[in-house]
Amino acid sequence: MKRKLNLYSGLWAISLLAVAMVLLVFYFDSTYYIPNPLNIQFSANMETFTHLIGENSTVLRRHTLLDFFFILLYSFLFLFSVKIFELSLEAEFKWYYYALCLVPGLADMLENFLLLNMLDDHMTTPKFCTYYWAVRLKWSVIIAFILMSLTILLYYGLLLWGRTYNFLTLFFKKKGP
Repeated sequence: MKRKLNLYSGLWAISLLAVAMVLLVFYFDSTYYIPNPLNIQFSANMETFTHLIGENSTVLRRHTLLDFFFILLYSFLFLFSVKIFELSLEAEFKWYYYALCLVPGLADMLENFLLLNMLDDHMTTPKFCTYYWAVRLKWSVIIAFILMSLTILLYYGLLLWGRTYNFLTLFFKKKGP
């Protein structure tokens, strides 16, 4: 059990680093940078959506294509997070806990396909409405997984801090007279 937990913890850490690296690319590489993608995602109507895209359609297309890789990475992160919780609680989770990890990624893929299609001048009200609800479904489920991942990160951060403190205490401990 401890061995499995260590394995999934390592895979979780690798996934977290990969997610962070792609986020850095999204933010620092001007060929992928969109000033505020959440404004586009949470557009209340087609007019606002079209206005926010403006002249950024080429960059937004590139950003969206890289987002497919990002979806894969964060889906693995969520799967490993659930597995870590399962092993830590010494429980056996039902299959649907793992299936739930895929819901944000599937909604995000639908969102991306619709966005790419709408960027090709195929903007219609039904497509925008589907896009609108795919974004909201993704974010309503993803928040729970983000909180779970942050909890694991906090746990491992505190564990590292405690081990570092113990090591330094032993290292600088004075020897007897």
